[in-house]
Amino acid sequence: MRRITWWPVVMTLQGSGTKFTTLQSRLEQLDIKMIDAYVTSETTHVVASSRNVPKGLRALVNARYLVSQDFIDAIESAAIASAETGTSPLEEDFEGKWPNAMDYVPPSGTEPHPRPSELFKPDGARRHLFSGFTFIFADARQHENLSPFVMDGGAKAILYDMQSGKTTVGELVQFVLSVADKKGLRSLGDSEEGKGVVLVRFRSPGDLQDWSIRFIESVDAALEQRSIEQNEFLDAILTKDVSKLRQGLQGEDSQHVAGIRAPLSTAGQYSPGRLFSYHTNENSTSCASRHGWHVESSDPTRGTAKSVSCTRISTCISAPTICSVQASFKTCHRPESFQGLRRF
Repeated sequence: MRRITWWPVVMTLQGSGTKFTTLQSRLEQLDIKMIDAYVTSETTHVVASSRNVPKGLRALVNARYLVSQDFIDAIESAAIASAETGTSPLEEDFEGKWPNAMDYVPPSGTEPHPRPSELFKPDGARRHLFSGFTFIFADARQHENLSPFVMDGGAKAILYDMQSGKTTVGELVQFVLSVADKKGLRSLGDSEEGKGVVLVRFRSPGDLQDWSIRFIESVDAALEQRSIEQNEFLDAILTKDVSKLRQGLQGEDSQHVAGIRAPLSTAGQYSPGRLFSYHTNENSTSCASRHGWHVESSDPTRGTAKSVSCTRISTCISAPTICSVQASFKTCHRPESFQGLRRF
C-alpha cells in the first residue's frame, strides 16, 4: 500500500526580470512553484544571492528557509533520471535525496556581524520577535522594503513624510515623541521589555547626503537614543536579541554628539545643563529676551541672563532658538511651548 504525502514548496525570488523568468521556467518543469512576491501563507523558501535582503529577513521572521540559487541547482541534479534505472534520486527516495536547505544558505556579505549558517535555521520563536516595537521610517523606499518583515514580527511600522533639506530636526523629534505618547509611554523606551519606539536611519541622495547624516545625528541627540541602520535588523533576528535595537547614546555615539541633548518635561521646561548643538555667539541676554524665554535662578542674588547658554538650532522643536541652563539654574523655559510633551 502506497502513501502519498503532500510537501508544498513555493519559492520566492529576491529579484525580478530575466533572472526570475529563467528560474521560474526551470522549476516549473519539476512542478515547483516560484513567485516574485513573498506570500506569508505560501512561501517556503526565499532564493537570494546574499543574506541581508528584505525578503530574506521576512523568511527568517516567518520561520522559512533562506537559500542561494545553488539550492535550485541541487534540486535539478537530484531530479535527473539515471540512465541505468530510468528513475531519478528524488523518485527513489524523495525525503532522503531532497537537498538540505541549510547547506545552501547564502554566503556572508557586508553585514555588520557575520554569523554561522546554523543560525539561519527556521525558528518559530522569531514570529513575535518585534512585538512591542514601533519602527519609524523617514524614507518611503525603506518603509516599503522593510515594513513587511517587522510587521510580520509583531511590530508597527510608520512612515514619516520626510522632506530632505526642508524638514527640521524639531519636526521629526516631535513626531517621534507623539508616537511614543500615543503608545502610552512616558518615554521612547518606557517598556518593561526594553522595547519601544525606534527611528530607522535614512540617507538622502546626492548633495543632501551629508545634510541627512548631520540631521539624524541631531535627532539622536535630541531623543537621547541612537537610531538604527537598516542592516542591523539581520543580527537581531538571527540572535533573537532585539534589545540592541533600542539603546541610548553610548561610546562613540555619545562622544560624537557630546553636548547635543534635548530634554523635555511635562511642564515644558528644560532641565539644567542640557544643550543642543550648533552654538552661536549671540549674546545670551538678547537671545533669551528675543525668543521669550524666562529664566529662574537658584540664587536670586546672581544675574540670570549671563549664566544662560544660548544655543541656535534652526530645527529645534517649536522655536528657532532655545536657551539651556547651566548648573546654577533650575529651569529655562518658554511656558507657552512644548505643552503636552512628556519627559523622556
